[in-house]
Amino acid sequence: MEPSTPSPTSYQDDKKLKTASDGALQTIYTADSAAADGTSVSSVVLRISSAVTEIKESLDNLRKEVSNTSATVTVMQADLVCMKSKTSQIEKEFITLNKSITTLSSCTDLIQADVRKQRDIIGSNIEKIKNLTDRLAEMEDSTHRSNLRIISLPGGAEGGDAITFLQRHLPVWPPSLSSRGKIEIKRAHRIYSAAKSDGKNLNRTLIFKLLGYSDRKAIMDTYRAAGSSPSHKGHRLLLFADYCPSTSKLRKAFTQVMSSLRKKGIQHFLIYPAKLRVSVLVENSGRCCVFADGWCVTQIMSLLDPSVWLCDSNF
Repeated sequence: MEPSTPSPTSYQDDKKLKTASDGALQTIYTADSAAADGTSVSSVVLRISSAVTEIKESLDNLRKEVSNTSATVTVMQADLVCMKSKTSQIEKEFITLNKSITTLSSCTDLIQADVRKQRDIIGSNIEKIKNLTDRLAEMEDSTHRSNLRIISLPGGAEGGDAITFLQRHLPVWPPSLSSRGKIEIKRAHRIYSAAKSDGKNLNRTLIFKLLGYSDRKAIMDTYRAAGSSPSHKGHRLLLFADYCPSTSKLRKAFTQVMSSLRKKGIQHFLIYPAKLRVSVLVENSGRCCVFADGWCVTQIMSLLDPSVWLCDSNF
């Protein structure tokens, strides 16, 4: 509530009071002069009475203004007390808020420390999970170490007995295998996919498991040494080792670069689990090899320029 201010009429009343007082004094002085001069006394008394009446009226107005001013001061004092009370309450709330902020800051420090600790734990767990995943993939690959895959073999070419078909044709596709005698195969089957169930005779992948790892190694070494893929009734066949999905995904990242290397006639080989060995002839420095992880695919592609191979003597 805003405090009241005195009315401007109070100043006018003071002026009137002063004027009335001066008039009364002047009247008395005039009465004395008139008495000396022989002027009528009744006329002087009338003037004095009029001046006194004006003084009384001015005094009454002054009392009213003083009363109003006193009420205004009382209201201002009450407002001041209320403002002090509110200021005190605000000060208490500010102190409480300051304590809350201090507590919150302390809690934030504890949370940040805990977050850093949890971040370290998460990083350690991620590393452990990666190691466990790699070990699991390696264990799964070890169970597939005697498996091989044949791609692009015409559907139905094996008839009803895939094992007999492979035992008959594996030594024929690379003739050098005929000296090993009968190749023992535990099982063989096609890999079917729901995405390819359109009723057509598609060339689905044929996977087979050898009883002996030595037979598997001999087959892969013979096919690599041959330098060209075998064919069956005009269909070019591709022979690959069998790996778990995660390893296959890593090795698949090299498909494009290996295709480019093959077109340029550069010898290459994919080392387990996913490292690429590239062999080239560098001028006056013989044969060199490059080993790269999956993330180096783009770097390998940039090294396909023959001029780079010829001028780089660090290999």
